[in-house]
Amino acid sequence: MAGGNPGHDGHLPRRVGWPIVHGRMKLKNLIIGAALAAGVLLTTDAASAQCAHCVIQTKTPSAAGKFEYRVSCIVDISGDEVNTTVVAASDEEAIAMVRQTRC
Repeated sequence: MAGGNPGHDGHLPRRVGWPIVHGRMKLKNLIIGAALAAGVLLTTDAASAQCAHCVIQTKTPSAAGKFEYRVSCIVDISGDEVNTTVVAASDEEAIAMVRQTRC
């Protein structure tokens, strides 16, 4: 090319060390992405602990035609057993109330 830089072919010059910097940027983005994903999973698990299996342990008559239930549930994430006492009109309502409180 007349008047141009010798050896300039219209492309950006390749910098020495560019592959190293580019590789570090990829690694940095990978680490940041993995950390964010782990954070989302940890907060999601804690926030959405659900009970897959709930069993009514006791049912005693209460006021106004309702019953006092002691319901035992197994938490999906940890496998822990959680016992909760609720007052409800039916067995289904008692279990639904316990599951709404996320064990």
